[in-house]
Amino acid sequence: MDEKSIKENIRMIRRRKGLTQDFLAESLQIARASYSNIESGPVRIIHAKVCELAPLLGVSLEELLLGYEPDRDASLRLNEAVAEYDAQYRRMQEEFTGKLEERSSELATLQDLVETQKATIRMQDEIIAMLKRRISEETISEN
Repeated sequence: MDEKSIKENIRMIRRRKGLTQDFLAESLQIARASYSNIESGPVRIIHAKVCELAPLLGVSLEELLLGYEPDRDASLRLNEAVAEYDAQYRRMQEEFTGKLEERSSELATLQDLVETQKATIRMQDEIIAMLKRRISEETISEN
């Protein structure tokens, strides 16, 4: 099942049902050109839009993707695979979000450390300048 055959299935079913690209684009709340790309363009079909498209065409997700209605067992396996894919995607998204939050926290800590170091360096520069003035003053008073 490749993207090209899915696109062909969508086009064939839409035509068989007598539906227009305009109608389906409006139903999916996307531009007509975006829908046209679903059937023939270079864009990848988005899973959520395919799931929304199947009921609009009055067919099962399996028929839309495969081009025919599989037997019940195959349909159940496909639904389970889709559900597992969705669950895995959500887990990965949550994991990514968690790691992103960790990195953001680490970055904030590092930024605080940098600011602390800058303040320390400024203070040390002031101390050095003060010591240089004092040494200069002592040297002048000794002469």
